[in-house]
Amino acid sequence: MTVRGFGSPIILQTGPLDRPFAALEQCTTELVSHWGIDAVAHQTLSRKATAKHVKSWVPDFPHGQLIDNSRAMVHLRLAINTAGRVTQCNVQQSAPQPDFVRTACQTFLEKAVFDPALDAQGEAIASYYLLAVAFTG
Repeated sequence: MTVRGFGSPIILQTGPLDRPFAALEQCTTELVSHWGIDAVAHQTLSRKATAKHVKSWVPDFPHGQLIDNSRAMVHLRLAINTAGRVTQCNVQQSAPQPDFVRTACQTFLEKAVFDPALDAQGEAIASYYLLAVAFTG
């Protein structure tokens, strides 16, 4: 498939990317450790945290917050403990209305259940789960 938007092709000559990717990996490892997660063990997971019974933890809609046919998105990071329960709900990106964040986080803290992440030896470890919730009118 050819997409034409410019008069001629654009070629980016980046050079070797091993150093930038290594720096990005180091930054990500440091970030994950600030979340209270063993970043080194997390790099060799035998299983990521896996959501269970997702249909049972759909958030209730905050009535009156959206106009007809509009939508709000909330991007969240859930901290998952070794028992598979949500211990924290952190906003990554939010809809302008705080009720959506409050509703989504409260629901996940109360109802969400996961099979916990497993380290390389198959032992449960603390992890995280990223998700986006769409509220539509």
